[in-house]
Amino acid sequence: CGEQTAVQTGAQLYGCLGQLYSIKKSGNLKVLLSIGGATYSQNFAGPASSEQGRTLFASSAVDLVKNLGLDGLDVNWEYPVDEVEAANLVSLLKETRKQLDQYSNSLRTKYHFELTFAAPAGPSKYRILDLAAMDQYLDFWNLMAYDYAGGWLVPKTTGHQANLFSAGDASTPFDTKSSVDYYTSHGVASNKIVLGMPIYGRSFTKTTGIGHSFGAVGNGTWEKGVYDYKSLPMDGSSEIYDEKLGASYSWDPTKQELISYDTVEVGRQKARWIKSSNLGGVMWWESSADKKGMDSLIENVVLELGDCIRHAANNVDFPDSSYDNVRNPLVTASIGSEYPLSSETQRHSGIVCTTKAPLDVGTGTALISLPLSWLSSLSSTPSTPSCSTPSPSSTHSTPSTPSSSIHSTPS
Repeated sequence: CGEQTAVQTGAQLYGCLGQLYSIKKSGNLKVLLSIGGATYSQNFAGPASSEQGRTLFASSAVDLVKNLGLDGLDVNWEYPVDEVEAANLVSLLKETRKQLDQYSNSLRTKYHFELTFAAPAGPSKYRILDLAAMDQYLDFWNLMAYDYAGGWLVPKTTGHQANLFSAGDASTPFDTKSSVDYYTSHGVASNKIVLGMPIYGRSFTKTTGIGHSFGAVGNGTWEKGVYDYKSLPMDGSSEIYDEKLGASYSWDPTKQELISYDTVEVGRQKARWIKSSNLGGVMWWESSADKKGMDSLIENVVLELGDCIRHAANNVDFPDSSYDNVRNPLVTASIGSEYPLSSETQRHSGIVCTTKAPLDVGTGTALISLPLSWLSSLSSTPSTPSCSTPSPSSTHSTPSTPSSSIHSTPS
């Protein structure tokens, strides 16, 4: 973010949220708050089941938009279990959309605050949802097109965890194309589907290869069985790219370890597929696991997308914020610059789109995740005025929430 002169009058927004708001003021970065996640989604059913609960959820969430200078909200309910909860989800989105619009209408210059949904890629989950009814309230769908395979599988067979296409065998228990086809055949326009990509790999050990049995998972970077992309491939491993499936993995015959993850080749192939399929864009879980330079997945996908990334003017008018440096954007808090977003991420977050189907590009850094229990517990006087060391949990979710809580088995 660069060095900034502190003019501190009243409550200040510090830390990562302060940094993101500072970038917003000088560019086209959009910041949405993602609420929920796998660990905390059990808290959705109660509030969503009554008009009072839905109203309170929406008003609490919109208060965060007002105070933190956000551009919208992402609902991450994993997952409604039946038609009743699916209907309640539609009502929850409707109420949230209404209150976002009411807040917009109160501003000096009206601004469209976005509402999005973290969408499952597994048939048993998305078939429960009333997609067409939800779609009328949503700006786009963040399709979580990953975690197709992992240590939880029964039978224990190694598989691709984020493949575009099906092999028709045990190595591809799910595939992205089938999920996209279902959404578009049930009322969702293709250009509203944002394709999720993993920046991590899932490990299988004691195996002889892809589509074969496995006995365990590797140690992982921060969780057993899960490695950051920047740690891959492991020493002694070779990478295998399957263009037909839109998938890749590394293989160590000595350790008998296979790790399924997206390489640069797969990332670029997916970017081309996004364009050819007229999809709405791309998002990642999660940006701190990426490599730098020529091996960056985010950078390569953005370059492959080229001139079809959308940008639009930011809203920096938040007259009701409880933070002085958000309410008055000319006043800046000393928010620190130890861990700013990379210049490349800042530059590419708002490239002009010259095509008729603009794409959205999002990373975990700009799509912040909080569990429901944190809706009203953000402190206006943090103990430190700078961002903590980036980590899978601190970048995208609350410090108490492991990154795996956002992942979900698309069964």
